[in-house]
Amino acid sequence: MIGTVGLSNLGDGLLFGSSLYVLYATRELGREPAALGGIMAGLGVGGLLGAALAGPVTRRWGIGATFLGAQLLWGGAYLGAAFVAGPPLVAAIWLGTAFAITGMINPIAGANATTLRQAVVADRLQARVTAIARVVLWTCVTAGAIAGGALAERIGIRSTIAISGTVPILGFLWLLFSPVRRLREVPGSSSGPVPASLELL
Repeated sequence: MIGTVGLSNLGDGLLFGSSLYVLYATRELGREPAALGGIMAGLGVGGLLGAALAGPVTRRWGIGATFLGAQLLWGGAYLGAAFVAGPPLVAAIWLGTAFAITGMINPIAGANATTLRQAVVADRLQARVTAIARVVLWTCVTAGAIAGGALAERIGIRSTIAISGTVPILGFLWLLFSPVRRLREVPGSSSGPVPASLELL
């Protein structure tokens, strides 16, 4: 799961860590700064929606399928952003929607992954595993940020954004054939498919 989220964070670094989305919106799509602010607001709106949906979605589909679905949406949203076209208003709505989907899946995937990790890792190893996870995930963001600028210069902004959507999908495929896919509830949980930490969302 850390490897899967690491690939998704690599995509985050390519698109957001490198600030490539700013060049994309302003140079490729010709959006003004005010419009860019509105587009970026989609991340916050999506985050609020994701926090509200985390519990119900996990109850309905189970923790494993929910996590996998979030990864697939993560990549799909970035891929969709690479193909934004049409009149200025349509392009802005399209890009804003892609960012809203990204914002929505972050609390869903993050809450499920963290809850599962805390449930299955022995107490004496919690700090070490959490530290390793943070190092891996933030290193992937940093690597993506560095690569984003270099790739955009060589192959173009749209192609780089398409790559940022491809890597989360690779992570989804990696996890698809693991036991996580069949996991409906947190191991050892007596409260049903959704742990208390998700109910709070």
